[in-house]
Amino acid sequence: FSHTLDEFFGVSDSELEDEELQSEQTKEQKRLQRIIDKQGEGIESLKAKAEELRILGELIYSHFSIAQEVLNTVSKARSDGHPWDEIICKIEEGKTKGIPSALIIERIIPSQAQIIANLNGSNVILDIRLSAQDNAARAYDQAKKSENKIKGAQIQIDRTKAKLEKLEVTIAEPVIKKASVKIRKKRWYEKFRWFTSSEGYLILGGRDIKSNEDIAKRQMSANDIFLHASIHGAPYTLIKVPDEAPGQQTIDEAAQFAVTFSRAWQDGLSGGDAYWVNPEQVSFSPPSGESLPAGSVMIYGTKNLLRKVPVELAVGVLLEEEYAIPISGPPTAIEVQTEYFVRVIPGDEKKGQVVKIIQAMLKKLVPEEQSHLVSQIPQEDLMRCLPAGGGKVVNKS
Repeated sequence: FSHTLDEFFGVSDSELEDEELQSEQTKEQKRLQRIIDKQGEGIESLKAKAEELRILGELIYSHFSIAQEVLNTVSKARSDGHPWDEIICKIEEGKTKGIPSALIIERIIPSQAQIIANLNGSNVILDIRLSAQDNAARAYDQAKKSENKIKGAQIQIDRTKAKLEKLEVTIAEPVIKKASVKIRKKRWYEKFRWFTSSEGYLILGGRDIKSNEDIAKRQMSANDIFLHASIHGAPYTLIKVPDEAPGQQTIDEAAQFAVTFSRAWQDGLSGGDAYWVNPEQVSFSPPSGESLPAGSVMIYGTKNLLRKVPVELAVGVLLEEEYAIPISGPPTAIEVQTEYFVRVIPGDEKKGQVVKIIQAMLKKLVPEEQSHLVSQIPQEDLMRCLPAGGGKVVNKS
């Protein structure tokens, strides 16, 4: 009888459900497009910043002598005990006399130890505490960091575009029934500790003796890079290199990962040392007459040392269509993959409580309509994102 009434009035319950589903899909389509637009703007902003910094470095190099003269003059005046007001007055006097090094100084910011110099019509910030060479080098380093972030940001925008394309195909197809909730199938590398570097390289870390051995014996390929912290209880860490060698940023991030997941965390240390070697330097064969403990390796040849590596972790989520994937790693790597993350450092808060705080903070960071996805993350999955021992959650910035 109700089916007959549906036909008479022209709209059935199933048709209404289909319309509601399509409406939700359209909203999601618009949301994904907004994310793509925002990610695109972010990439353009990073490109502009990198270009600006490279130009800044080139300007300093092309006006090296006069830039160094300005820095030497102001630095010496400060070393001799002259106050800023007096230095600024002397510069103004120099301008009236037509002294070139004075004429290029637009202004001085004492609180930040900076000189704003006009080089070839462009204002350039010079740090008084650095030489002209170091000012230029810093500009180039900052440009490179921005360019590295672009690689990670492009990976994210490609993922979002793939989601949008999949959704558009779904919308175009006739709606048969509402999608059922799916259980997320974990990727092969999630049995290890892992993260993706800011340059897009997969980094693996051992969780125990067995997975350490797996990394060194079965996962390590000829192009990869093997890292280890110079402290007891550190995981074997591996940068997977499919072709082109990673930059220093990826090596630094992998080293931070290795140190953070070592005893340094439980001991409350703020930093530690690490090293990296090539796969051919790693061996399970000890020197003649000696033996190795289970899961241990011998390193032959020169170790590339990395000193005072910071102990710090970022924990965030990647939002998929039906679930939120928890990720953790060095803040510089996580921040290019998601805007939804918190920072964690060694502390006295129990691990279970830290997990609850992280989950609550992430729920507030993600869009309201997706906060339920964060709530659905099993707490044991978040536990696996953290080193052994207590911790302390600090704000995102």
